[in-house]
Parts: sequence; C-alpha cells; structure tokens
Amino acid sequence: MKKLILAILIALLLLTSCSDYNIYKEEINICRVGNIYFDTLQAAVNHIASSRAISEDRTVYLLKDVLRGEYDDSIRKGVTVPTSFTGDLRIDFQGHRYDFSSKEQYFFRFLGGNNIEVVNGSSVIFADSISTESALIVGTRTVTIDEHLITDLRGTKKAVNVTKDGTLVIKANDNAKAGFSGTITISEGGTIYLKGGTFTIIDILETGNADIKIYSGDLTFPHTIENRINNAISAVPEEDKGVVKTNTTHGPTSILHEAVPATCYNVGYLEYYECSSCHKLFKDIGMTQETTLAELTIPMLSHNIVYHEAKAQTCTESGNIEYWQCSICGHYFSDGNAENEIQWSNIEIPSYGGHDLGVWTDTISATCTTDGEKRRYCSRCDYFETDIIPATGHTSNNQIYGENDPNQHWYHCDIDNVDFGFENHTYGEWGSTSEPGMSQQRKCTKCHHIEYSALGHEWVKVDAKAPTCTQDGNISYYSCVNHADEFTIDDNHTVYKTEDEIKIPNLGHYVTYHTAKEPTCTENGNIEHWYCATEGKYFRNAECTIQISESEAILPALGHVPSSSWVTTDATYHWKVCKREGCDVILDKAEHFYEITFSAIGRNLSITSVCATCSKEEATHADSPTGAFDVSTSFGVTATRINNNKWTISLDNVLQSQYKKCIWTDEMGNKILDGMEDFTIAYVNGSQGRYLIMCHLYDRYGEEKEICFVQITR
Repeated sequence: MKKLILAILIALLLLTSCSDYNIYKEEINICRVGNIYFDTLQAAVNHIASSRAISEDRTVYLLKDVLRGEYDDSIRKGVTVPTSFTGDLRIDFQGHRYDFSSKEQYFFRFLGGNNIEVVNGSSVIFADSISTESALIVGTRTVTIDEHLITDLRGTKKAVNVTKDGTLVIKANDNAKAGFSGTITISEGGTIYLKGGTFTIIDILETGNADIKIYSGDLTFPHTIENRINNAISAVPEEDKGVVKTNTTHGPTSILHEAVPATCYNVGYLEYYECSSCHKLFKDIGMTQETTLAELTIPMLSHNIVYHEAKAQTCTESGNIEYWQCSICGHYFSDGNAENEIQWSNIEIPSYGGHDLGVWTDTISATCTTDGEKRRYCSRCDYFETDIIPATGHTSNNQIYGENDPNQHWYHCDIDNVDFGFENHTYGEWGSTSEPGMSQQRKCTKCHHIEYSALGHEWVKVDAKAPTCTQDGNISYYSCVNHADEFTIDDNHTVYKTEDEIKIPNLGHYVTYHTAKEPTCTENGNIEHWYCATEGKYFRNAECTIQISESEAILPALGHVPSSSWVTTDATYHWKVCKREGCDVILDKAEHFYEITFSAIGRNLSITSVCATCSKEEATHADSPTGAFDVSTSFGVTATRINNNKWTISLDNVLQSQYKKCIWTDEMGNKILDGMEDFTIAYVNGSQGRYLIMCHLYDRYGEEKEICFVQITR
C-alpha cells in the first residue's frame, strides 16, 4: 500500500513538473511533437526516433517564423535524419518560414526512414552561409516535399543531391510555389519526380542509370541541358502528364551584332544578338525572341537620282559638266538611268586658279596725317582689291626749333603749318665752360641747347678685362662720369692715367689651317677651315673674318649601313655586314632563335624548327642507333617507335569509349589535328628542348573532362 501511494505521489510530481516545463517551453521553443516542445527541429526528430516517442505522434509542428536575426544561430540549425532512423516522419511547417543558420554545413539531410514528408512552409539559405553542400540531400526510400519552397541565396547553388536508392518527390498545387533553384546531382539508382512547382535548374549532374521524371511545373534551365530536360518530360506516361512550362536560357553571354544600313549596292541587317554557345540568333539581349538571318535582312535600296545642270568655272570656283547623282549612295552617273557610273574627276572643270588683276589706281589721295586708298580690278570678273596709301607725314625744312626750351626740341611742317616731332634733348659729353658759376656744360646734339652743371667728379669703377684676339683689354681703373677723358687707378683718385696707359692691346689670332676631309663610317671629316687656338673658334678664311660654328666645320662620322639580308652560313650565329664601300664590319651578330612549327597532313604530324630572325632551318638529324630522342606519355596514350625520329601515337580504347571528342594541340593551345584515330609524328629538325603535344578529351555535352599528353625530349 505504501509503495502504491509513493508511486501516485511521484507520478503527480512528474505531471506537475512536465506541465510547468511545457509552459516554459512554449515561450522560447520553436516546434512540438504532440504536447512536448523543442528548441530545435533536430531535437524533435531525435525524440521521434527514440524509444520514448508515442507511435501516433510522428509529426513535428513548427510553431512560429524562425527568421534571420530574431533567434540565436543554435536554434536555426539544419535537420539530419540518420540512416538508423526507421518508420515514417512528417515535418509540418504550418505556413511558417524557417531561416537556415550561416554557421551550419547542411540544411536537410534525409539518410534514413521509410517515408518522409516536408509540407506547408518555406525555408531560406542566406548568401553568407558557409555551407557548400546541397540544400537537400536524399538517401532514403521516399522523401516528399509538398507545398514547401526552398530559397537558396548562395552564389553557387547546389539544390538537390539524391544518392543511391534515394527517391525524392517535389509537388505543389496550382497556387503554391514549391520548388528550388540550383544544380541537381543524382547518383545511379536515385530517383527524382517533379510534380508541380517552380524550378530554376542550373545543371544536372548524374552517374549511371539515374531516373528523373518531370510530370508538371514551371522550369527555367540553360539550353546546354535542354535535351536532358526533354528526356525527363518524355519519360512520363501520357496518362500521367500534366502542364510543363519551360523557359530555356541561352548564354553565358550574348554577342551583339549592330545594325548595318542597306545601300544601293548591298543589303543591310537589323540589330541582333547571337548566343555565345549555340550561336542561335535573337532579336533581344535576353535571347528570348529567336529569329533568322532572313528575317533580319534589309533589302538593297534603289538609286534616287538627282539631276545637276552644267556650270561654268570662275576665277576661284570649279565648274562642272551635266551629271546625275544618287542622293543615297552619293555615286555619280553620266545618264539619268544610272547605267554609266563616272568619277568626280570626269565631271569637275577646274577654276582659272585665281583672279587676273591689272595695275593699281589711286582712288583717294593721302595727306600728311591720313591714309589714302588704291584699287586694282580682275579682267575676267567684278572682283577688285583695295590697298592703303600711307599718309605722307609732315615735311620739314630740316630746321630744328627749341634751342631755348629747357626740355624739348621739334620740327615745323610748312604744308600744314603745324609743329611736330617733339622729343627730349639728347646731350653730348660734359665739358668745361666759361659761364660764370658753372663748372661744366653740355650741348644738345640736335638743337645745340646748352645745359650747365656745377657738379664735381663722379667716379665709376671699371673691372679689369683680359684682351682677346680682336679686342683690347684693360687694367682695373676708375672713370669719371662727368669727365670722359679722366681716369684714376687708386681708390683715393690721386693717381691719374691716360686712356693709352690703362689699355691692354689685343693678342691677335693663333691660327692653324685644316684641309677638307671626307667622313667615314667611324671617323669625322671636315670642310676646309682655319682654327684659332686662342679663342677656340672656327673661320672660313685665313683672315679670320668669317666665323663658322663647329657643326659647320666638322662633318660627323656617317655610321655603318647594315646589309638588308642576314648572313646565315654559321650554324650558331647570324649577322649583317656594312655595305659601305671599303667597310666589311660585322653588325648585329646574334645566336639563332629557333621556333617550333607543328604541321599535319592527314594523320601524319611533323615537327620543324626555324630561326625566327633569319629563317634558317636547323639541319635535319639523321637516325642514331642509340636514339636521339626520349618520348614519354601520360596514362591512356601509347607511343610506338618506328625509328629514332618517328613514332605512332595511340589513344587507349577505354578513353575512346568513355569520351565523345578528342582534339590534339600544341603547348600553347593551338589546334594541330583532331580525332581519336592513331597518327604518326616525325621529328624533321629542331634544337634541344622539350616539346609537348596535348590531348583534350570531351564528354557528350561538349565539356572538356581530361587532358593527356605526349612529351618529346632531345
């Protein structure tokens, strides 16, 4: 009895605690299973998988929007159903939205269970998510996404990955937006069914016998997978097919072809765009309105003939004969039917080349102060030119007035009876005077007005100057400004000297004669000249009165003139020689630089080597019993030696069956030949080095998948 009472008390305590716990959970948790609440979807799924779960409660209900920024990242986690999970599972978002945490590496990973449903909601993966996995990974029997939209905002969208034995069904009614955007990856044995919704499919990656069927929906996809989409639509039985809307995108880029107007001689074209991948033509940049070149063609125009009558030439303008011209193309014709086209040079009559002018005739006479005018006329037309007859200016009787004026002197014009030519007095040197109270006087050099001065000496120092060949020098001395013939040589102005005593006579030229000499390639020449070593100057005559510059006297060396062709007799070097007479100097000597050339005739490939500068071919290498070359290949390629310079190249049968296209190129990517058949390669000539031939292998979609190679080393 005590044990029964204790059990009842414990049960009541647990019930009360559970009730309080659930009330608390309703405030912070996001989902529930039955009447139990959880803070993450993963915790709810784990609860259903545990032995504590009630068999009827296998549905997880989302209780609220779990938006970005409103909840801790620990709440907005992804959901994993492990491979150990058994039975059914249903996740009902109840119309709510669930944002995926940027800290998680996955979102939905359904790896176990029998039947899993995700319904009635939406999920968002933001661009800053660190996840690089697919938004939905399916590896179990049947997963159904019903009325639920998965929006992936990442730059590289991986929408769905269905592994072996996995089955994914995505469906929606007419009003729902269930679907996804990104790349579909499906392994052999996997199945995807699309039954309504909106899908942007970037690519379909599949291996083996993957099963994709499209029953209905609105699909957007690149034209590179158009055949695979059509096959998935055709795989649905006729009785089960719904409405499938497809929108094929072209690209990745469009090539603009600008409009070309039609002319009288050529058709034109409207502006159009070309798909860079399939090269179909479209009217719009979005490449949705396909067209043909015929629809874009603008018919060639007909001439619009305009008549031009004959016109005589003038002194300054050309004339022309009668002609017709098309206003559209601008071409000229000699007839109104535009049958005989001619050039403008056959139409134009050149002008006379200018006016034929006579002599000048005065029309307005000039005066002392005003200009006159003269004209001359053309003998062929009414053109005339005018010119100015300058004013004659005042005429004087050569008498200068103003001797008694303290500032100016002037002239007088007897024609106009006016004074003119006013100017300030210009004085000569100061001199002695007998005028009382004045020590000096000076006279105006023109009108002889006298100015007196009572000033004393004003000394100016003159620095010493060395004599030259033609000019005198002088010692250091002082000159009086007021007395031009007085000189002293000391600072106290007590030692007077005459002009001859302070002067140093010129030195005279020290001249050498140089005969004329022609320049050579490396040495300067010169004209006949005389050189003064004293002054370092050049002269044309022995008297040294005609000075010339050094560049006039000295003729610079001519420099070598290289031959137009290269000398290539040397196996290592090429060079040019100077072609001036008497000079055979070697110029521009340099080593040969050989360039490799691959040439193919049918399936026979030859390698040659030619100097890029002088075009010299390197000597052919004969066969050697020891082997002149070493040939190595990558996996899948076989080289069979025919002789030391020739091999047969074969591509492995496995690669031939696995890939649809093969192109062989040189190391720079330039195409040599294509096809998977065997071919021969012969090394005709060449220098030491490594030469690589690349084999590019492509799948059935035209995508390059593998590169093999043949390497030849000498």
